[in-house]
Amino acid sequence: MKSNVKKILALVLALTLLLPVGAAFANADVSDITVVPTVYVVGQGTSIYNEQGEVIAPVNEPEGYLSDALDACLTPFVRSLIAGNDTDIAAYQDLLYDWIAPLYDDVRLDHDGNAPAGDYVGDYNGAQMAGSTRNNKTGSGYKMRAYNFLYDWRLDPVYNAAILNQFIENVKRATGFSKVNLVGRCEGSTIVMAYLAEYGHASVQTLYFMMPAYNGLLLISQLFSNHVNFDSYTASAWMQAPDGAGIDNFPEGELIDFFTSIIDMSAATYGVDAVQTVIIPMYKKMIEGVLPRILLASYATMPGMWAMVSDRDFDDAIKFIFAGNEAEYANLIARVKYYRENVKYKTDEILQACIDDGIAIANITKYGYPSAPLFNESRMLSDGGSTVYDVSFGATAADIGTTLSQSYIDGRVSEGKAKYISPDKLIDASTCFLPDTTWFFGNLPHTETPDWVDAFMGMFFNENGVTVDTYAEYPQFLVYEGTKEDYNRSEE
Repeated sequence: MKSNVKKILALVLALTLLLPVGAAFANADVSDITVVPTVYVVGQGTSIYNEQGEVIAPVNEPEGYLSDALDACLTPFVRSLIAGNDTDIAAYQDLLYDWIAPLYDDVRLDHDGNAPAGDYVGDYNGAQMAGSTRNNKTGSGYKMRAYNFLYDWRLDPVYNAAILNQFIENVKRATGFSKVNLVGRCEGSTIVMAYLAEYGHASVQTLYFMMPAYNGLLLISQLFSNHVNFDSYTASAWMQAPDGAGIDNFPEGELIDFFTSIIDMSAATYGVDAVQTVIIPMYKKMIEGVLPRILLASYATMPGMWAMVSDRDFDDAIKFIFAGNEAEYANLIARVKYYRENVKYKTDEILQACIDDGIAIANITKYGYPSAPLFNESRMLSDGGSTVYDVSFGATAADIGTTLSQSYIDGRVSEGKAKYISPDKLIDASTCFLPDTTWFFGNLPHTETPDWVDAFMGMFFNENGVTVDTYAEYPQFLVYEGTKEDYNRSEE
């Protein structure tokens, strides 16, 4: 097999097992560029400490631990599979679980989705759960007084929303303002929406979403629902993506070497048919059967992760993860369903109420980076983490490697909506919930936020009635070209 094909397969296999370990995305700093206080609800990944002050999350496994685990569990299984022997799959699954589950002993939540007493976030403990203040920095002529809200990203967004509510009241009291600008980045958007659902929007002046994972984060959503499917087309696109897609940051060494050896072992017997004959059956027979147990020993106990399961995947995820354990996890299931029914299913109602009361809402959507090529939805246009459709609250987007059809575009033109079609013919913004205040930044992955994106946020906070038509330098579609200071209008 060609080396690049082996690398793709090795990455896919490693990601299938280790997505729970590496699912966190980096948080971006914001520049302080306005007067009205801004509460910035950061994305997932804040360090979590136990009562003894030890970092327990994100999880960092000992060097060599995972490759040793996989070698002990999968290598003999694959050899048996290749030889056509009857295999005690359950024994191998138990062994794999016994290796992986202990990594999460300190970070997983209980069966109700509650954290151990004494866990805290960042440098703040107890009820504070909140962050730093950066005052009066300037950028692009605007000022901002920003207050970062840190939170335990494992917990129920509704629980975190109660803490955010108190945090906002504290900011208002400290600054003398009656309202704040409210920003939700990635997972932070789930808490912002829970806050709006539970406490209303009376304290919000402007609402700003940055790459919201509110409607779904592919790695979590499709893994929880077992919507796993290797796609060779998107695998090729994924391997060719720049470093921003996270490929070059993946811990190739030990894990990729291990899975490459598995592929070589399979190819020696089955050649080009190794994928269908050995690799996929290995997932279906071995990993798929133990995956719910591994997830329930780790991230599936976390309501915060469930909040990033898309509506399309939610029912299947509940069935896949909790099958046979519904009574044991009844309170956790009730908690994640409460969020779904009282926040997610009321999205349009919540946001429309804000608009009706004069609150300006902006949404920043990135695109141009493929997701990992092992999901049913891997071909959907994305920023490498979430699909354009989900992040934009409903924009129509072409699949990777295609464009919107000419007949589709002609139909939009005939309806007077030509301006909403991106110059690269990948996106129709007219179908998203906020077509006039949703901006699309091309060639930017989920984790990358150049300085000018934050300057754009300051502009939106300081100028009234800004839409995609207000400023020529901030059109609806822009393309990132290499440096954090540069950007260009999207062109054909």
